[in-house]
Parts: sequence; C-alpha cells; structure tokens
Amino acid sequence: MTGSAAVGRDAAVLVLDVGGTSVDGAVVTADGRVVGGIRRFPSPEDNDAATVIGRLAALLSELRRSAGHAGVDATAVGVGIPGPFDYERGVSWMSHKLAALRGLDLEGPLRRATGLPVRFCNDAAAFTLGAWWRQHPTAPRLVGITIGTGLGSGFVVGGRPAGDQEGAPVGGEVWNAPFRDGILEDAVSGRAVSRVYRQRSGGRRIGAGAIAERARHGDVAAVAAFSELGDALGEGLAAAAAGFSPTRVVVGGRVADAFDLFGPRAETVFARAAGTRTPFDAAARPDLALIGIARHVAATGFGAARSAPGSPRLRSGPTAGTSDAARSGHGDTPPKGGKRT
Repeated sequence: MTGSAAVGRDAAVLVLDVGGTSVDGAVVTADGRVVGGIRRFPSPEDNDAATVIGRLAALLSELRRSAGHAGVDATAVGVGIPGPFDYERGVSWMSHKLAALRGLDLEGPLRRATGLPVRFCNDAAAFTLGAWWRQHPTAPRLVGITIGTGLGSGFVVGGRPAGDQEGAPVGGEVWNAPFRDGILEDAVSGRAVSRVYRQRSGGRRIGAGAIAERARHGDVAAVAAFSELGDALGEGLAAAAAGFSPTRVVVGGRVADAFDLFGPRAETVFARAAGTRTPFDAAARPDLALIGIARHVAATGFGAARSAPGSPRLRSGPTAGTSDAARSGHGDTPPKGGKRT
C-alpha cells in the first residue's frame, strides 16, 4: 500500500539502519512505536552489488510481512546509512564499506522491491533526532555522538536538525575537526581505543569491546585507553561545538557500551574546556537511530513521492565506521555532481 493507511490501522515505516558490521531493521509507527522488536542481520558488506541490494530488499520484505501480521500498514521505507552518500538521490559514494554499491542507485531497486517510496538519511544524525524524541525531548540544543570504528555526529535544536546558521559545524560534522596533530576521529573512535591500548600494553591489537572488559577487571592499560578517549572527546567536542553551545550530549554507537569508562571524564573535561557544565549520558535504548530514521520519513511525508521543499533533512556527515582513507579524502570523494556529506 502506497497511500494512506487503511481505516483503523496505523501507518508505519520499514526502517533499516545499515552499517558495515550489521543491519538493524524494525517496523516503526508514525508516533515512534517499534512494532515487533528490532531485527539484527549480518551486514552484506563483502558481497557484490546485486547480492547487497537483494539482501536489503529481502530484509524489507520480511519487515513488511511483520508489519502486516502486527496490523499496521507500511507506507514508506527509511534507510539510515553513513556517508559519503547522496541522500537526495539514494546514491552511495562510499568505498570504505559496502564498496560494491559505490556510484549505484539504491532508491530505485528498493522502491521497486517494496512498491513504497524510499527515504535516506545519515545514521548519526538520525540517532540524534531519535535521542531527542525519545530520551531528551526537553533539551533545547542536543548533540549526538556515535562512536564505533569511527566517529559520527548530529545536532538538533528543538526537535529538528540544526544548521550552521544555528552554530552547528558545517554539515554537522566533527570527525574531521582539527585536533592536536590530526583530526578528532584519530583520537575518538574504536580504532583509537585499540591503538592506545596496543601502545600501552605492548600486546596485539584487539577491539574496543574486549578492552572494555579488561578495563573492568583492572587492566591498567585498558583503563588508560578509555581515559584518553574521554579526554579527547571532552576537549575535542568543546572546540568543535563551541558555536553551538549544547545543553546536552548523548553518546551512542558500539563503544558507548563502555560509556561508564569514559563518559564522566569526557563531561568533566568538556566543562573545563568550554567553561560551562553540560551533561553527558549514554543512549538509553538501542532503537534511537531507527526511531530517528522513521521521524525523518514522517517529517518528509508518509507515502509522499518526494519530500516537500523546505522539509528538514538529515544530511550530517560520515559516521561511525568510516575508514582512514575515506576520512583523509583518498577514496570516498564523489565525482563532480555527487555530494560528500
């Protein structure tokens, strides 16, 4: 069904949050209810384009069946995905993940597979919108930070995406903000935690999750690695978001599972650097990005062929998982006419 929901049935969005490690899927109603829980699927990261698109289409078909069983009408598809990506046209310019899709149209195949209009948005920006809607709806100026393999961000004012005219960094990006001898993502990411731990322990490189477990068991190098992450997040964000003056910061992404090991320190360092105390906390629920994606679709019109002029957009820049090559501009820059967002 591509029009209005049938009488007595709720309208819903079929939502995919696409990452390099996994794809989360859910049916989300217009009022932000997740129907039937979250489904997590392995990412089709290393497959060819036809396989990746076919897998995403199959996941959407499964979600549509779930919506039908739950008595709700799917009226649109929402896809949250990292940049670089042309969110208007549905074309990926990534080469660091899902590289087989680079330069290809995703909107057309997914629309044909579902018979529904398809919207795309940046996953970190969607996370921030979901965090405002479901966790901090009274926060005047909210910053969302996603920390995974890399660093993503979003800025929201009064429940809508903020622009640079409201003090947000251009494109909502902080990953590439100058920091010490490099950029902020060099110091605030899962890669950074792994690198610092390896340097301090002299051991082999392991992931941030394993390092967090060691930190909780008293491993001195692991504790130090997360302390350095907190220092860098607080100091770097205070500089990158100085023009925005956030009233709240919420942290998501896989590394946020270890928020207790770095979040309080980040808040303290931010307060010292910014000259004002701003509360930091972790994402309180795992569906914030999914809800934010659905919120974006709702804002642009359930079932509308195209969003109305002036509708809020979620175009914040590259997010958790973007590679070093992409971040330095060597590989993920779209050709002339594309958008690096």
